[in-house]
Amino acid sequence: MLATVDDLIDRFDRQLLADLARDDGTPEDDLASNPRILSALKDASGEVRSAILQGRRYTLEDLQNLEEDDAAFLKRLVCTRAVLNLAAARVSTYGEENYRAAQEWVEEKLSQLARGERVFATPGVQDAGLPKTEAPSLVEIQRMNLLVDRCDGYYPSRPDRMAR
Repeated sequence: MLATVDDLIDRFDRQLLADLARDDGTPEDDLASNPRILSALKDASGEVRSAILQGRRYTLEDLQNLEEDDAAFLKRLVCTRAVLNLAAARVSTYGEENYRAAQEWVEEKLSQLARGERVFATPGVQDAGLPKTEAPSLVEIQRMNLLVDRCDGYYPSRPDRMAR
């Protein structure tokens, strides 16, 4: 799992989690071993992992070795998704407005990760940078005095042959 029950408790109200963990109206005392909480975290980890791997920027090893800040963001994303999974059956407990706002946030971040618009600071991503091309400029090509440039009118002009 990408986040633990302790991570979930650190990020969300314990009473809310205890209420969402059971259906009978009594709060759950032991969140760490509650099957509903654990299932929600596993489901959320799978969803987040799937979106991240879809972007093909990270391996599972990269996710395990994230820097502290990136790991905290990843845990927040997983925990928010887990609470949404818990609250899906009882939106009234979490609040409809809160549910929608959290759902929009999670979906936006997951799609950004899948498209590669949001990245974690892994060594591969940091080293990637922007693509660079090495090619002579039009002026440098003209200075080469190539045969195609000297046979005026026989070959198409250089700007017409250059890639755009």
